[in-house]
Amino acid sequence: MKINCLTLLSVLLLTACGGSRDGSEDQLQETVDSFAVSYFNYDFNTARRFCTDDSEKWLQFAASNVLQEDVDILRQQEEPATVDVDEWDYTSDSTASVHVCVHNYLRMDSIGKAGRMTDEGRYVLNAVLHQGKWLIRMADLPRSGKRSHD
Repeated sequence: MKINCLTLLSVLLLTACGGSRDGSEDQLQETVDSFAVSYFNYDFNTARRFCTDDSEKWLQFAASNVLQEDVDILRQQEEPATVDVDEWDYTSDSTASVHVCVHNYLRMDSIGKAGRMTDEGRYVLNAVLHQGKWLIRMADLPRSGKRSHD
């Protein structure tokens, strides 16, 4: 009977741990998707809801560098930017690096220069688990890991 109780207890613990991880992964993916769609469509106010407090300065910096030409380019687009969450790597119990692929987005250029539409770009976003909720932590502006040849 001891073996059966031990086996049952082990199965219950593994199931409980696995269940919470799945829910956590769903919430992680939702947060990353919501942040990235908002960010790459230049909706920085909405993107802010999915970030840590210390990330706000980076969103403010990005917003302060949007030119009228950028706004005009965005208004001309028939479809908004879209995002695919490719994969994530847990770097600890409370941090993850998430790889996303962004399609049809306005890629920022240098300060004072209008951005340009880009078919595809790959980015890595850092997420942290804060009070049971995944949030994006920005240490700088997202940078494309793969140069596009548009």
